[in-house]
Amino acid sequence: HNGFVNIGDEKMSKSKGNFLTLRTACPTNDDIRAYRYLAVSSQYRNQLSFTEAGMGAAKSALKRMDNVMNQLNGALPSDAESEVKKDNENAMVVLVAKEMNNFEAALADDLNMPRASASLFGVLKAAETEFKRFKKEEKAAKKSGDEVTPLDTVGLSSVRDAILKMDQVFGVFYEVPNEKNDDGSEKEEEVVDDTIPDEVMELVKSRTEAKDSKDWELADSLRSRITELGFAVKDVKGGEPIVSRV
Repeated sequence: HNGFVNIGDEKMSKSKGNFLTLRTACPTNDDIRAYRYLAVSSQYRNQLSFTEAGMGAAKSALKRMDNVMNQLNGALPSDAESEVKKDNENAMVVLVAKEMNNFEAALADDLNMPRASASLFGVLKAAETEFKRFKKEEKAAKKSGDEVTPLDTVGLSSVRDAILKMDQVFGVFYEVPNEKNDDGSEKEEEVVDDTIPDEVMELVKSRTEAKDSKDWELADSLRSRITELGFAVKDVKGGEPIVSRV
């Protein structure tokens, strides 16, 4: 990164009392990965502002990525990549190819990582939409007895392949090595319960879709439901909503 790291809108300085080390700023493995994504997905020529909102958005984005990858790995065989080459007319395959082209164009555009991140989430959304479609049909079939259209494994294979290729740049899918004690043993990671239930994340996604459709009444209703479950959602301009426990 070519710019300085600021704390909020101020330059980081010991004299101002806002000096942070990575160890204090990122106490958990998820924090470390989130900071990596925050730094890599920003424009390298600009200053990077380290804020609670920015880290919260990065952690939410990371959770979304992890959720999709876990779903993909659970639904697909390990050799599913070979299926992609067999169907270039699949709608999801075509969409993913378009996003990959956009991703590569973003890298060629002076490492425009915000634009590259948009392509990554375009791919993620394709998988989320397919899993949501399947779950909805499966639920309806229990009542009607109708057959459920199987998951589009060819399209989902292209999604996983694209995410892994993009991660060669982002580098967020990895296990953070634990710190070592003086005697060489591994330090135990600090346990922080910031898990957001899938039900809450689904409500957050539905609320985002309602806002995009300008259905403000539905969006407010979904926010109220999220609050009832003990969580708060904060909108971030140009980024993913931040979800936290109340």
